[in-house]
Amino acid sequence: MDIGPDGQLVREWPGRLSVMVSHVCALGDGTTLVAADGHEPPGVLQLGPTGDTLQHLPLPWPDIHTVSDLARQARMAPLDDGSGCIFAFALGRGFARIGPEGAAYGVPYVEDFDFSPTVTVPYGQGTRTSFTNAVVYATFNPSVDRDTLVVLFIGPRGEHHKRFLDHYDTSTGAYLYSRLLDAPASSAVRVNGTYFVTKLDGDFPSLTAMRPRR
Repeated sequence: MDIGPDGQLVREWPGRLSVMVSHVCALGDGTTLVAADGHEPPGVLQLGPTGDTLQHLPLPWPDIHTVSDLARQARMAPLDDGSGCIFAFALGRGFARIGPEGAAYGVPYVEDFDFSPTVTVPYGQGTRTSFTNAVVYATFNPSVDRDTLVVLFIGPRGEHHKRFLDHYDTSTGAYLYSRLLDAPASSAVRVNGTYFVTKLDGDFPSLTAMRPRR
């Protein structure tokens, strides 16, 4: 379904997929890109206005088929012009710019680490896949503001855990700069130059809007 800026339902359609959908991204032509968990080969599906699959768009990492779909969880953010989306892995590796014509690039995050390892073991009549170590997320919330991708980089635990807002050029994927938040955040996006950050103050969630100093 599509939700408008006023929070009202714009349209909805039945899903026609045999796999779970982890994230969606609407394009300007009325189609939708979806990150589909468990789809083989790995990639992004483009759905038409009625929910039918139009094409499969492969990811720009040749070895991605060797990685468990559990570790391939992703988030998607639409480009401002509606021509494509940023596909950002939640558990490491990096991000890609993907549109109906395919992937323009696939690049690592500025702090590079690979997917969290998984193990598959027998379970009942089938198998079960789980992470072997504590899960290390790269991001929960990528956002696109004009020509800039903003990622709340979570990364390994440490002094700056959940505090970096990394900025990248959406055209090339090149790293631009980082901003350091004054406290850990649970999510963050940038809209028209303003950052909206959510975090917990004690047991209560808070939303803060901020602009960078000139």
